[in-house]
Amino acid sequence: MKINDILIVDTIKQDAFGRGIAKYNNFVIFVNNALPNEQLKIIIKKLKKNYAEANIVEIIKPSNSRRTYECIYYDKCGGCNIGHQCYGDQIQYKKNKVKELLNVKNIDIIKTNELNYRNKIVLRIKDKKVGLYEKLSNSVVEIDNCKISNNKINNIITKINDFKYIENINEITIRALDETMISFITNKNINKEIIEYFNFIDSIYINEKHVHGKKNISINLINTKYEVSNNSFFQVNLEGTIKLYNKIIEYSNLNKNDNILDLYCGVGTISLLLSKYCKQVYGIEEVKEAIENANYNKALNNIENVEFICGKVENELKNDIIIDVIILDPPRKGIDNKAIEKINRILPKKLVYVSCNPDTLKRDIEKLIEYKLEKISIIDMFPNTYHIETICLLTKK
Repeated sequence: MKINDILIVDTIKQDAFGRGIAKYNNFVIFVNNALPNEQLKIIIKKLKKNYAEANIVEIIKPSNSRRTYECIYYDKCGGCNIGHQCYGDQIQYKKNKVKELLNVKNIDIIKTNELNYRNKIVLRIKDKKVGLYEKLSNSVVEIDNCKISNNKINNIITKINDFKYIENINEITIRALDETMISFITNKNINKEIIEYFNFIDSIYINEKHVHGKKNISINLINTKYEVSNNSFFQVNLEGTIKLYNKIIEYSNLNKNDNILDLYCGVGTISLLLSKYCKQVYGIEEVKEAIENANYNKALNNIENVEFICGKVENELKNDIIIDVIILDPPRKGIDNKAIEKINRILPKKLVYVSCNPDTLKRDIEKLIEYKLEKISIIDMFPNTYHIETICLLTKK
């Protein structure tokens, strides 16, 4: 086997990135945009010692799961990975992936709208082209809309494409909640031109500096108001967020005497939501701007039984506090080992772990030696991509 070889293969299943897996003389080949149970003519594009990567030349026998994805940029754009798979089968793929990884039998799965769900997008600009990166490339696919982004974002993209100073911009981040925010990375001082042209946006940042409108933008979620700043994390799928937070309430099953720790608390969304069900909440987050948002949101909602702490979770977490429930919503890299050691000493009666990375979730659960996995749900926050958001209930053994 060598680069550019043309082969006929049958696919077996999907890998962790949604690619089809085939074998040729017992040699593993990962096939981009392929689905299980397909016969394909492929071309070898990369060859490693233990595997090859290939692209489809011709679909000889398509899977029953295959569909035509309605995005005209899909073949090149790297934003979506499994849009060519029927949504119901995307769900089953994600369910099987988590079942296999965590060795569990029962998983609840909660669907969301598969299009127009994203409230944040990062656009790249190259050679006056505005768009998203190509798959596995730094080349830019020029777009005038994004099928998984919300309508507010797509309206702003239309305006961006007509901006005559676009060659002086390298990157644009758009956030569209109840209000809109746009952040530019520029290579020339065009602040005046940007502010004049985009003055309909509620908040404008240029090179990390606030230059127009409100400093933060707002969102009302489950009868709670939040303000979100330029660099603070906020879930990208609002429908999924509401379903996720309701599942957190269900798994936590709090009473008015419970003390709660909310680790990696961001702008305080989960802390403030749970405050009405318990005695006290402590939220820890290392991003200073997010903690400022969290404290503002606390005052905005007249909530008094929440305390926010700025710092790394592993440094701020104390061993000698009495906590009934810990909420964990770490970044993709998972929980720091030092933090896990402290959780194993604090020993709350339950942990509610929200994860966007099943691999680090599995690793962390194995290290939380005093706990067993009681329940797990998938909230499909990222339709048409291989990304998976899970929520687990862990109880003391």
